[in-house]
Amino acid sequence: MVCANSFVTKIHLLDDSFERRSSVYWVMAVFAVGFYFAARAIGVMLFNPDSWFYIEMSETVFNGDFYRFHTNRSYFSTEYSAAFPPGYPVALALARVVFGGATLTSGVLNICAAAATVYALFKICGLLNFHGLARLAVACALLLYPQYMDELFAGKAMPLAVLFFVFSFYALLTKRVFLSGVLLGGSALVRFDFLVYALCFQCAVFVLNRKPKDALLSFCGVLLGIAPWVVYSFTRFGEFWVSDNSWVAVSAMKAYVLDYPAAPAVSALVNPGLWLARLFGNIPPLVKSVFSSSAGFPLLYVFLAASLFKWRALLPGAKNKLLLICLFVVLSLFPYLLTGYYDKRYFALVFLVLSVAFIYTAREAKLHLSGFAVLGLLLTFYGGGAYLTDTLARAADYSKYKLPAENRRIAELLACHQKHPDHTLIFSADTLYLTAWYGLTTGMKAASLPTNFERMTDLEKQFYFESMRPYLKVSKTSVGDDECLIN
Repeated sequence: MVCANSFVTKIHLLDDSFERRSSVYWVMAVFAVGFYFAARAIGVMLFNPDSWFYIEMSETVFNGDFYRFHTNRSYFSTEYSAAFPPGYPVALALARVVFGGATLTSGVLNICAAAATVYALFKICGLLNFHGLARLAVACALLLYPQYMDELFAGKAMPLAVLFFVFSFYALLTKRVFLSGVLLGGSALVRFDFLVYALCFQCAVFVLNRKPKDALLSFCGVLLGIAPWVVYSFTRFGEFWVSDNSWVAVSAMKAYVLDYPAAPAVSALVNPGLWLARLFGNIPPLVKSVFSSSAGFPLLYVFLAASLFKWRALLPGAKNKLLLICLFVVLSLFPYLLTGYYDKRYFALVFLVLSVAFIYTAREAKLHLSGFAVLGLLLTFYGGGAYLTDTLARAADYSKYKLPAENRRIAELLACHQKHPDHTLIFSADTLYLTAWYGLTTGMKAASLPTNFERMTDLEKQFYFESMRPYLKVSKTSVGDDECLIN
């Protein structure tokens, strides 16, 4: 009994300590310093093609030819990128001005975004009257979610997009409705899929608050936030919102953004039944991906259980509010049904929103949050710690063996390419990572074979190679002229 009382006392003391104003700065500092040293140790091991493309696009921000690429990510456009909205490349370009042009500057940018997100989450949780440990649990659940950390260390856009979205909610809670809309638009300017998150968020807020004036102000803010991409899209492509994935969404048959040609063989307008069948077929793998990735966000399940435990004690209004939020969260997954992409990294914000909703519901049911928060923290640190430990162990071998080999390969390819500098170097479809890395580090024109190359007809292949002239094609065994030059 004495031990139990002592444990409860310590929990209350921790609760009180994390409700102090200074506690958020300590948490921010711990995460920032820890992630910085981890990022230095991991290096570029977790970088993927998008990581390199982001850096390439950031280099165009101040060079006078905005968003003109030399590495073909897809075949939607031939000169100017429609792959990513400009929010992250612009932020990265500014970060490179401040921190220098090193490759790992994207990691530094994401660490800053993560630290700022901790601040916003603590403020939001305070306004929602969460206890101190619950505030800490929410911040840790996001930052130690393996897929969030993967995005952070890989120098990709998710941490910045989440930051904009979280600050949008904070602005809404503090009655700055227009600013909230602008920040929602800013999140969509970082990642295309966040536009649907923004619209679902606005709809949910309107249904809950029923204030048409606030809804209009927020929507106007979103329009202002996304205006840069609207202007760019119309100027370059004659459309108000362009994306190289847009044709994938309307394809009645399974397609991928890196296919050629970048157009649906059969569109939804031509065969809506086939299109609907494809969407329904996407439901099981999407659900499977969501549930399998949610295991990395244990706080979600801890407070789901807490909410269900007190479900009968909830007032009907609180139940309806939670069910409404869950409905809009499900609707926010619609872009992934359209495209058929199910990467686990997409769901960090979904799990964060649901966790906060479940914690709020448990608090409404007069449930003390601290014990559940401690359990959530323990499970979060276990999962996040296991991910970091494994990643750091693999990074040592990568730096010692694989990284030097990849650098030598790039040097060999460049030696071949420099004999024909006006040509595009075409890699095999399964080496997109090397394509993007090569294009960035050398500044030479590069592309990968379309992902559907093996399924293309001879005539389609002929059209493809004609469109890529002049070109060199990389051989898997050698990069000498006899193997490299095929036109």
